[in-house]
Amino acid sequence: MSLQGKNKKPFSYINKIVLNKYFQNKDFNKTSSHQSNFSNSTFENTSFIDAKFKFSALYGVKYKGCVITGSHFKKCNLENAIFEECVIRATVFEKCKMKGVSFINCYLELGQLKNYPNLSFINCKTDVYTREMFSPQLLDIVEELRTNIFIRRSMVLVIKNNKINLLALKKLVDHFTEERLLDLLPMLPNHIKNQFYTVSYIEKILSDLEDSSNI
Repeated sequence: MSLQGKNKKPFSYINKIVLNKYFQNKDFNKTSSHQSNFSNSTFENTSFIDAKFKFSALYGVKYKGCVITGSHFKKCNLENAIFEECVIRATVFEKCKMKGVSFINCYLELGQLKNYPNLSFINCKTDVYTREMFSPQLLDIVEELRTNIFIRRSMVLVIKNNKINLLALKKLVDHFTEERLLDLLPMLPNHIKNQFYTVSYIEKILSDLEDSSNI
């Protein structure tokens, strides 16, 4: 989905009540939501890149398979929220209510989360990853993926300033191993012809490529 002009930020909510809503495969990139109530809603396979949520109720919200990068949650109520299979990096949680928040099978930078006691982390990867932890061959292949406009625009695996989302790459390595990725990733651009928002989309295509009977 390409968003242009006045429709560039269709999911910005200002003083809105959107309780128990189900958002799937949505683009919240660069949106700004203020003083809105999203309580008990679900965001699945949704992208939050440079998104802002301020003074909003996110109580009991479930984030599943989302990419959350460079986002800012300010004075939001996230109590009992669940982040499952998400990739979270460079994101600020400023003066939020975080009681009972759970992170399950996530790849994330702890950042300000270290300031909140009693958060639950279940099978999460919170290490700091550097380029030296990956083979030069794999990094070169990932860089070449920028030639695909949809991979480049998604900012899921390759991001701004010629950088790589190493958390997302680690998630792929854990799923497939570096050796398999060296074979699979060069085929990826030929199979992505639409806008996408999450690592799980890449994982699905690579899994299909692994099984030649599905291609």
